[in-house]
Amino acid sequence: MKKLLNQDKLCLHMRLLQPSRPVLGTSFNENKTINVAPFSWVTPISSEPPMIGLALLARPKEQKSLDNIRRTYKFVINIPDLSLAEKIVRCSYQHKPGINKFEQYKFTPQISRVVQVPGVAECDSCIECRCQNILSIGDHDLIIASIESAAYDTEKFDDDLLRNLKNGTPCLHFAQYR
Repeated sequence: MKKLLNQDKLCLHMRLLQPSRPVLGTSFNENKTINVAPFSWVTPISSEPPMIGLALLARPKEQKSLDNIRRTYKFVINIPDLSLAEKIVRCSYQHKPGINKFEQYKFTPQISRVVQVPGVAECDSCIECRCQNILSIGDHDLIIASIESAAYDTEKFDDDLLRNLKNGTPCLHFAQYR
């Protein structure tokens, strides 16, 4: 038997989609330092052409990554495995202005082939993206981006891009609110 979700609880719909897959997004700050932040509202939206959608908080306060993407139109989606879970959580915390989380958590820059924004070398794959459109959707903005290039760890994925679970555990996020 299914329970009907009350109208006043529809804003919690994303919990029905758990677990989500956290990623680390990298972008360039205005001073050309690397910004890194965790996100889980990311999904493929087209295979031909290859495109991805990323929803970032825009209201009441715009996320730094969204500001960076609006300015440069470039970013990288980095897919971590479970070994990076603690760093992902720590990157989600508010930090004092001027603190560079990429450097603080000792991430290694992964040279990008097309978009110049570095990825995270410790991640299992890096997807280089170029923003094509930004739509204002409620409290988030939806970034629609073309995938310009992608690289993956051949020990973590096979030639068909299926994850090899013997060589690492994917990182999943279960929202825990109690």
